[in-house]
Amino acid sequence: MKKILKHNSFYLIISLLNSSIAFILIPIYVTSFTVSDYGIFSLMIVFYAFLGILITGNIHSSFQTYYFDYYHDKEQLSAYFRHIFSFALLLAFFGTVFFILAGPAIFEAIFTNNYISFYPYGLIVIPSAALAGLNQIYFVLLRNSEELKKYGRLVLISVISNISLQSFFIVSLEWGVTGALLGLLLSNLILFILVLARTGIRFRIGFAPIKKSINYSLWLLPFLLVQWFLARGDRIIVENLIGLAEVGIYALLLNVAMILSVIATSMITSFRPTLFKEFKALSGEISKTVLNLFLYYLGIITITSVAIFILVQNVERFNISSRYYEIKEYILLALVLFSIRVIIRFFNEYLSFLKRSRDLTLLSLFNLFIFLFLLFIFMDQLTLPLLLKIIICCNLVLLIVTGYRCMYLLKATTVYAGK
Repeated sequence: MKKILKHNSFYLIISLLNSSIAFILIPIYVTSFTVSDYGIFSLMIVFYAFLGILITGNIHSSFQTYYFDYYHDKEQLSAYFRHIFSFALLLAFFGTVFFILAGPAIFEAIFTNNYISFYPYGLIVIPSAALAGLNQIYFVLLRNSEELKKYGRLVLISVISNISLQSFFIVSLEWGVTGALLGLLLSNLILFILVLARTGIRFRIGFAPIKKSINYSLWLLPFLLVQWFLARGDRIIVENLIGLAEVGIYALLLNVAMILSVIATSMITSFRPTLFKEFKALSGEISKTVLNLFLYYLGIITITSVAIFILVQNVERFNISSRYYEIKEYILLALVLFSIRVIIRFFNEYLSFLKRSRDLTLLSLFNLFIFLFLLFIFMDQLTLPLLLKIIICCNLVLLIVTGYRCMYLLKATTVYAGK
């Protein structure tokens, strides 16, 4: 266990650094943006995440899973990567054109405040999301291949360029939300150029080798869209039913609590090669290694939750608008919510390993149904704390159902393998 943690700690640090960009920039955001500006920026990040799923078909998720079917043969893996990347590039091109044309109508349909305009915000976000989706495929290759130095260098370039460009545009040029989005776009572009230079990839699509991957991604898309709505769509609900300024407060609250999710994602990313190999060797019961990784995972999340709570209770010490102080009242609810979510995330890794994208989708739809039902009941009296309580209830039910499903599949898979 110590060897596993020591080996994976390098990946954990790198992944944590890559995922914590938004948190590192929070001081700049809250001192430079009004509450409403921060609300607009957070809604653009919601749109960015939405595009990240659709614009490249989220094909990197299937590559992440099917990589382990090819990793034993370098030539097959190289060909598979080439086909996947080329297919994603094709999707990104047509997806970018489509969303640029449909963007104004989409913004008009989902946002109520006139300050949230497609030009320039949405126009900047679309190519940025396309580039990020393409970059993710190469990141998956490096992570799963355990090429620490290459992965670390690219992550470091991404982090430094993102933070530097956003800081320059926001603080020095005072371009506000537009500057933040431009910094994100240019950072993704720099990374994309480096990826092309390092891979020397030529455009070539063979649909036969990636047929299973495309099918997996298609089944996974509804799950990811539901996950996107449940994890980020609540900001759109707040904007429509409560107000744009409240989106800023709510977004800051969740972005601070989301440190738990950032750490969880980084840990799972670093553990995934080991975790998937352990899943493959399971025989009817959870192995000691998987259990120890899970307990280590929970321990880090618990310690981080306590640290975040103490930090937020002293928010008045920071030189920011007093409107942001409201997060003190809701931080405990937010931490409970994200603690539940990160446990569900760990369980979902086993479903992903089994390629049970249908199960992931059905579980997410079940969660969505409960959320919409409760939202409909309490819509007229909706407040930020009530919304958080509704989401917590939904995730508690999902945690129980997901845990039960994983245990059932563990036993069923073992019985089937034994036959």
